[in-house]
Amino acid sequence: DMKKRVLGICFGHQILSRIKGGKIGRASSGVDMGLRTITMAKDAVKPGGYFGDEIPKSLAIIKCHQDEVLELPESATLLAYSDKCNVEMCSYGNHFLCIQGHPEYNKE
Repeated sequence: DMKKRVLGICFGHQILSRIKGGKIGRASSGVDMGLRTITMAKDAVKPGGYFGDEIPKSLAIIKCHQDEVLELPESATLLAYSDKCNVEMCSYGNHFLCIQGHPEYNKE
């Protein structure tokens, strides 16, 4: 075990959830494209973890997907959700952080 941290973005988020035993499939609300607000799951995100000491209540993120995580595996912790997608962000211990949106995109 090298204990490397892994960030799964969009398809990476989906495939890591599938590998861990979750269920993925077509998004129930159809294609999701654009700037969306996701809500952090209350009490799921601890200070000092992936987000440092200041935990936002919500984040704005660019989304572009038609598939999503439908069911999280038991080993996952739900970190964020939205009105369009029940699993916007999750983690697996301290080693895997997964997000449906694209934090690597910006206005440029």
